[in-house]
Amino acid sequence: MPNGTITPLGMTLGEPKRECEFTFLKAKFDQQIQFSCSTLRLSSGSYLNLYGVIGLPESYSVTAVILNRVYYSTRKNDLRLSSKIGSSDTFNCTWTTIPLEKTSQFKLCRHAEVAADNGTITPIEGDTGQRRNCSFHIKAYPNQKIELVCSVLKLTIAGSYLRIKGLLESANPIVLNQVYTSTRVSLMPNKANAATTIKPISTTMKKTTQSVTTTTVIKRNVTTTTTPSPTNIPKFFVCRDTNSSAATGILLPYRNITSDEAIDCAFFIVAPPGQQIQITCSTININGYHSYFRIAEYGEFGSEQDILVNDDYFSINNSLSVTASFDYPDWFECKWTTLPKDNTTNFKLCRHFEAKTANGTIQPFGGYTTPDRICSISIVAPSDYQIEFSCSSLNFSGYLMIKGVLDGYSDNGMNGDINVQVLGRKYYSINNEMKVESSFGYQARFNCSYKAIPKEITTESKFCRHAKATAANGTISPMAGDTRDIQNCAFKINAASNQQIRITCSVILLTSPDSYLSMLGVIDRILYLNEDTIVNRVYTAKTGNEIEIKSVLGSQDWIECKWTTTPKRNTTDFKLCLDEVTTSSTGTIQPLERDTEQRSCDFSIRTASSGQQIQMSCSTVKLNNICRDSVARTANGTIQPLTGDPGPLRECRFTIYAPPNQQIRISCSTLNFTSPDSYLWISGIIGTAYPPDAILNRVYYSNPYDSYYINRIELPSGINQGDRIDCKWTTIPVEITPNSKLCRHRYATMPNGTITPLGMTLGEPNRECEFNIKANLDQQIQFSCSTLRLSSGSYLNLDGVIGQSETDSAVTLNRIYYSTRSNDLRLSSKIGSSDTFNCTWATIPLEITSQFKLCRHAEATAANGTITPITGDKRSCLFLIKAYSYQKIQISCSVLKLTSTGSYLRIEGLVKGANPPVLNQVYTSTVSNDITLSSSFDKSDTFNCSWTITTRY
Repeated sequence: MPNGTITPLGMTLGEPKRECEFTFLKAKFDQQIQFSCSTLRLSSGSYLNLYGVIGLPESYSVTAVILNRVYYSTRKNDLRLSSKIGSSDTFNCTWTTIPLEKTSQFKLCRHAEVAADNGTITPIEGDTGQRRNCSFHIKAYPNQKIELVCSVLKLTIAGSYLRIKGLLESANPIVLNQVYTSTRVSLMPNKANAATTIKPISTTMKKTTQSVTTTTVIKRNVTTTTTPSPTNIPKFFVCRDTNSSAATGILLPYRNITSDEAIDCAFFIVAPPGQQIQITCSTININGYHSYFRIAEYGEFGSEQDILVNDDYFSINNSLSVTASFDYPDWFECKWTTLPKDNTTNFKLCRHFEAKTANGTIQPFGGYTTPDRICSISIVAPSDYQIEFSCSSLNFSGYLMIKGVLDGYSDNGMNGDINVQVLGRKYYSINNEMKVESSFGYQARFNCSYKAIPKEITTESKFCRHAKATAANGTISPMAGDTRDIQNCAFKINAASNQQIRITCSVILLTSPDSYLSMLGVIDRILYLNEDTIVNRVYTAKTGNEIEIKSVLGSQDWIECKWTTTPKRNTTDFKLCLDEVTTSSTGTIQPLERDTEQRSCDFSIRTASSGQQIQMSCSTVKLNNICRDSVARTANGTIQPLTGDPGPLRECRFTIYAPPNQQIRISCSTLNFTSPDSYLWISGIIGTAYPPDAILNRVYYSNPYDSYYINRIELPSGINQGDRIDCKWTTIPVEITPNSKLCRHRYATMPNGTITPLGMTLGEPNRECEFNIKANLDQQIQFSCSTLRLSSGSYLNLDGVIGQSETDSAVTLNRIYYSTRSNDLRLSSKIGSSDTFNCTWATIPLEITSQFKLCRHAEATAANGTITPITGDKRSCLFLIKAYSYQKIQISCSVLKLTSTGSYLRIEGLVKGANPPVLNQVYTSTVSNDITLSSSFDKSDTFNCSWTITTRY
């Protein structure tokens, strides 16, 4: 409101003090808020403070309110009152919005700033209170200066003073009638302290055009010398003009602006094709809180950046855009010129952005004195060429990075980035393009050269020199004499679709702990990027016929690998790790001979048509043994202890892997432990018990949704001499069914379904399992149990529903539960063989209503509505009402009947407490604008509360 009063809310005598704030509605930019208090009585420890009024600078803008003193808002027009008030305190304050005064006779503490060409400044009159501290800011354009003279100076009260900042000469103290000149675009008579008994201070001022050529860029505290702009260069104004194709021009801010708010504008410069735009700013004076000045499409790192004074910037192509937000008295002056693109081989970073010559040099762009710049240049060679790059000089503190080189590949492919740090080292591009990027200062010196060389076709390939090979036979090894500490390079081998690549490494000498050599694209299962290659093992390419060798090699490491390509085998006698897939109607599959170490490979048998079926049998199956075998990937198998082990206890781990979308089912028919220290755990299963001790004859299922185990079960064990175990597994498809079983299924997204316990043997120990139900955000899950019989020590808990808590989550028979907005229900349990339950769920559309039910609905943002309890048994729930920051919620209860033992209704988030609420009393939300209703009620209790949401001001 434009006018109003503010007084304290009534308090009970002796009530503890309250701390509150009050924010005035922001006035328009052409208005000002006037504030004063006609009554002000505060006890010890109480206060009433005012923020946002004319006084000391921003960092000291808090002001303790003084009786009858008239305060005025700053140009922000955003006043805020903060208080700590007791029951015996009182005040009565008023405010009004008045038009922003247009005058040349300014008053300290009444006016905050001025941009007028001339005027006077004197202290505000009529103040009878304590000493006042205020400041006043005089602003001018960069091409102007301010002259100031004081004709009256009477400061006789102790502690009073007048200081002026921003002058060429010192003015402390000020000399009567002396003319002072500003150093830059503004000056501030600061902290004029005067008691009300002092005589007026009279200060006159005027602004004239600068006769000198020095202007100060305030933002970066850099002084630069400029000369007047030639009159024949066209001038363009940002926020008046939008674009230009002129060969040269001067860019200035448009000042015909009546608003005090910063405005955002853009200006586009377009040159003819084949030309480049150079732009330089002689003045940038951007001081507003939201002000900025940026140039885009000029080739610096990132899409746009703040521009620095007197630096030259060049467009990448033939266009350039300027974006700016400025306020009074922000100022800038920039000149642009269009230039033909350089025909050179001596390229400069930040001057050139692409090099397509057969050879050339890369150096930093010089001639500037500002902080570091970040620029890049792309080197492009013909498609059948490669780029060789090296640096003969590196003398700077930033960085020089080359991208697209064989060094420093990324895990997502052969896209290498490397920071150049060694003189003379040669780097080679992966393909025919390389990007050079650098951060460098004005004193930076580096000299790098490049040349385009034909891609070498050889049978003796080298890491970090060659990217790939298509030769039928060849070798790959490090470059001899390479002194780099780490070679981080990749190499690819490709063959025709009717061929097969085989590769073996006769030498693998890795001395560094971080070194590795890994084969990708081979039939062997490679689980990790840095999984080591085995010396003398023959690796065979998959059907894609591409092998990628990734390596990290130290300067003392050495490897020698040789590959051959042969026609694909036409056979029915298939070998694991040599053959990957067949469509043959008959055949045999056996392990590859000569391998002395364990390896993992896949083999697929496919029918020629969908109407056929594959029949398979194994005449020989060698069983896995704990402590001899560590991994199994077969669809089924048996795990037993290693026979003949003389002891003592051995701790080993055995892992079973399943393909994607498959689940492992495992059960142990024998668990005979002779030692108290012996054990067998089963990890990665559906279940929450820890430690996960294996139970005799219990059927376990792997958890297909566990992000850690990912299609595997692990069996850690401690086996002693004489222990006997016999466990069998099989892999089955992951079952998606509406009839879920606890400990058999883990997750459901079906719209409807049931959950019951998995069958157990009588007397079997309790099982602990979890089950999740998930629905879309525009839906809600409804859950209830029609059967629930649990023995002592058993439980069935439900989380993620309205009204449940961590301490009260036990499921109640026939109670209907509703999911919260997260729509993720979690059922946790401990179930014995005699327990049973039958629970159902259904997903329903999220209800849009204004008549809400506690324990049925969780929250509301509706502009108005009612809340009543859901019918049924005794329960406790919360309900949240939300509003925007500029709104307020008002709530009242027309019905309040809570007669059962322990029943209550509380409303939190109100200006005045409601615990419990008073019938028909209207309550208002605090500025946080979240109201929470909490209630515990029985079927005989009822209440009816209604709310409305309106604007706060």
